[in-house]
Amino acid sequence: LLAEGFHEVVLTGLNLGTYRDGGTTLSGLLEKLLDACRDARIRLASVEPDTFDDALIAVIADTRVCPHFHIPLQSGDDAVLARMNRRYRAADFGRLVEHIVTVRSDASIGTDVIVGFPGETGESFQRTRDFLVLTPVS
Repeated sequence: LLAEGFHEVVLTGLNLGTYRDGGTTLSGLLEKLLDACRDARIRLASVEPDTFDDALIAVIADTRVCPHFHIPLQSGDDAVLARMNRRYRAADFGRLVEHIVTVRSDASIGTDVIVGFPGETGESFQRTRDFLVLTPVS
């Protein structure tokens, strides 16, 4: 593909952060691609916040990895996240974003937020709003 003029690879798929091929994880795959495709940029599609680990964060420091990261939040309210069967809490998401920004100061973070989830109260919605509006990023 590089020889034919393609210079960006997009890794996408459901549950991308849980990628496994034998002993190779997503961070290992990224390392292999970066080694093999020295002149290409690599973009990650949506990666769940609980699947980011230190190895993945270390690899995304490479400037050939596009600095836009889509990380689904879904809700800033821990009770709603629990009802959604999410394996993270709002504070975990916030710490992850802070960690990414320390590694990639040029990072842009996109997210999804679901409102009106069954059982969400006005207070739950307000906690999500406050999380999104008031969470400082360095």
